[in-house]
Amino acid sequence: MKEYIAYSGMAFTIEWYFDAMGNSDILSYFNEQSDVQKRKLLMLFKRIGDFGKINDITKFRNEGE
Repeated sequence: MKEYIAYSGMAFTIEWYFDAMGNSDILSYFNEQSDVQKRKLLMLFKRIGDFGKINDITKFRNEGE
C-alpha cells in the first residue's frame, strides 16, 4: 500500500488516500485541477495540518477512517 504525504503540520499530517490496488482517485482529481484550485486545496491542507481545525465545515468534513 502506498503512502503519500500531502502536508505535514504541527497538528496533523494530511495524506492522499490510496486503495489496495495503489490507486488514488482524489490525487488523480487533484492533478486534473487548475493551479489556482490546487493552491486553494493545499492552503486548506496547511491550515488544518498546522492548526488542527477549519471552522468552515463546507471546506472539510469527516469521511470516517
